[in-house]
Amino acid sequence: MFREIGLELSVRESAVIGIFDLDNVSWSKQSRAFLSRAEEAGEVVEATDSLPKSFILTQEYGMQRVYLTKSNASVLQKRFEE
Repeated sequence: MFREIGLELSVRESAVIGIFDLDNVSWSKQSRAFLSRAEEAGEVVEATDSLPKSFILTQEYGMQRVYLTKSNASVLQKRFEE
């Protein structure tokens, strides 16, 4: 099943590895390094036209993607639990 994440983008539920709040994750040096590497590798997809609040990490067909979203992580989590 697919879930909408913003800007008319959807992700497959089974591909989601995790949903992360950017405010909480940005404190960690390792998390910032991970996001920088993902951006350099072209794995970041912006699913918002405003300041992102969270990101969704997916892996499908051997490819990793980081989707930046404007929704709070808790809102996304509830959407994926429905």
